[in-house]
Amino acid sequence: MQTGGWKMRRFAIAVAWSTVCLNTAPRNARCAELKPETVAAFNLYVQVSEAQMDADIRAGRFLLVDSLPEAQRQQAYAQLQHGDLYIKPQRTLQAGRAIRVPSGLIHHWAGAIFIRGATLKQVNSVLKDFDNAPNIFKPELQQFRVLGRDGEGLKAFIRVYYKSIITVTYNVLLDLHEAQVENNRILTRCYSTRVAQVHDPAGREEHELPVGKDYGFMWRLYTCWHLEGKDGGVYVEIEAVSLSRGIPAVFAPLVKPLTESIPRNILTDLLTDTRMAVRSAGAEYPSVIDYGLSGQHKASLSAIVTSVLEGGRVLDMSGGVE
Repeated sequence: MQTGGWKMRRFAIAVAWSTVCLNTAPRNARCAELKPETVAAFNLYVQVSEAQMDADIRAGRFLLVDSLPEAQRQQAYAQLQHGDLYIKPQRTLQAGRAIRVPSGLIHHWAGAIFIRGATLKQVNSVLKDFDNAPNIFKPELQQFRVLGRDGEGLKAFIRVYYKSIITVTYNVLLDLHEAQVENNRILTRCYSTRVAQVHDPAGREEHELPVGKDYGFMWRLYTCWHLEGKDGGVYVEIEAVSLSRGIPAVFAPLVKPLTESIPRNILTDLLTDTRMAVRSAGAEYPSVIDYGLSGQHKASLSAIVTSVLEGGRVLDMSGGVE
């Protein structure tokens, strides 16, 4: 058993390492450098993940929860319809084996939310309101500019901001591709083509750090949005895969929980912000008339429904994942 003193020393070492790597001025030192083999491994991971996703869709499993065993699937749908979020870490295997990522770390998460009373057209319209996107997804999304369109695809520039122990800002170029899988299903995939960390954003010394030669919190980003209209509303699912610098083994027990909490929190914000934006755009809550109530009881139930739908809990399903 570890003593309290040893735990404190480990914590002090981790803090010292984090301070050096996260706060050293980039002009004087580089904490990490993106290597070609790291990029190749990430690209392979995304390709294998998409192949498995496409196979699931062909088999009728459009949402993540559709791949769960029947009892768990029913429970997850019930939780989503109750207003909760479903968020779960993912791991893609190739031929049953983990995909090795030299000098890097892949963060793979998926989350879903149910927007009762909304239509597929309403939700997709909100998500394609790019001019308003920074207002919907603030403060993380600070800018969104469409650079060009090509059929169902487009190229875009975004500036994203993340704050945890430290604050980082990135300029990101994206390729977005949308496909109408069926009348009630839409799939949109987003690929980062350039990620640059910004030094002193909005300050006098604002400039981009050399691409791939920065703090290494986010080198690549892939997201896939699933929209499915059914059950009197729309299910919104986001699957996100990002690439960051690796974590030295000695620091992994202390640093890894932070690297896991950040993508989970980002997914939570994206999903809840989407639901709030759709509500603001005019999606209707279910009528309480169906419950056979009136007067004060109807008003009370309406308040409960509103509270549940807009302030649902996060259903954290990470406990059973290694």
